[in-house]
Amino acid sequence: MIELMIVVAIIGILAAIAIPAFSKYIDDSRKSEAIENLRSISDHALAYFNTEHYYSSNGSDKTDGKYPGCQAGDNTAAEACDNTTDSCLGYPVSGSARIGVRMDPREMNWERQPWIRLAFHIESPMYYCYTYTTGADLRSFTAEAEASLSEEKDSKYRVTGDEHGKISHVIQVK
Repeated sequence: MIELMIVVAIIGILAAIAIPAFSKYIDDSRKSEAIENLRSISDHALAYFNTEHYYSSNGSDKTDGKYPGCQAGDNTAAEACDNTTDSCLGYPVSGSARIGVRMDPREMNWERQPWIRLAFHIESPMYYCYTYTTGADLRSFTAEAEASLSEEKDSKYRVTGDEHGKISHVIQVK
């Protein structure tokens, strides 16, 4: 009987150590999705920034140094930009309904601006919702990824680009 109690105690100690370590490993693997995708968004935004495009209402002014966006002067059809910078329109970003839930990217909003100009979309199931916004003059941007990975906390990452074409590192906001 004592031997059995010792075995149960050892199993309990191992479980107390292994379960939190395994949970952290799972969370870290989910967070890598956000970091990789935000890096991809920033790479595409920088490529667009360094390429000449037509701007202005008549579409005749060719310039570079602007990030893709949906502001006036971006020569974009209004119907392509109706507040669509959030990839997860219609999905709650946080809360108990979203804890650890993978979303089908085919139901996301990749066929609108600025995602089209960024040439960005995701094909595999995803935990994070992505947003992309630019400054009024299209010379800066912010991209964010947000998800509820556990009941304890939400997870949010951010990357930014400035008017000089410099991209920040991906940082964890919360």
